[in-house]
Amino acid sequence: MISHLLIYFVAFIGIWMGSGLAARSVERLAKSLKTSSFILSFIVLGIFTSISELSVGISAVVENDPEFFVGNLLGATIVLFLLIIPLLAIIGKSIRITAKF
Repeated sequence: MISHLLIYFVAFIGIWMGSGLAARSVERLAKSLKTSSFILSFIVLGIFTSISELSVGISAVVENDPEFFVGNLLGATIVLFLLIIPLLAIIGKSIRITAKF
């Protein structure tokens, strides 16, 4: 039990330090490309979060189990729309949607 907690905390610290390193790297890259760090981080995060979905999809197709990929895709969509977006709305106190949207 203690070893599991130790592994958990070491992994947590590693992820924390890695995310700080990634944020600084994206900021330096945005400065060198003379673009907004928000746009670049949006693109980089989009690619990194899509890699896991893509790997699950490729694995499901190779294993001839497309239902697993569809379940993963639908589950991620449900979590995104029913958990992440409402949580961001609560934390940010509102979501503004204009008529142009």
